Amino acid sequence: MLSTLTFNIKTMATLLKADGTEVSNVEIKTLAQQQMLVGGYIEYVPIPSSPQRMLIVHEEGLLTDNPELNETASLLAEKSIVGDVVIVTRDELS
Repeated sequence: MLSTLTFNIKTMATLLKADGTEVSNVEIKTLAQQQMLVGGYIEYVPIPSSPQRMLIVHEEGLLTDNPELNETASLLAEKSIVGDVVIVTRDELS
């Protein structure tokens, strides 16, 4: 649930899986690493309530067979997000 999420700005990127599990400190230095984590082409989605953070999502996630809603990511983005996503700070992307 959103209320139990705690992200430390000094922590590396966190993978938020569609099944609700989290994997901390994932590597996102390369495009290939980002694509592997989300399962395809990437898109950066801002988090309205936290301007210093963004989600890395599968750009074509809704077009996949049986897309699984990522409830946590959807709450953060304030729109429907499917599949595994990575939450990052803008500094991690620069």
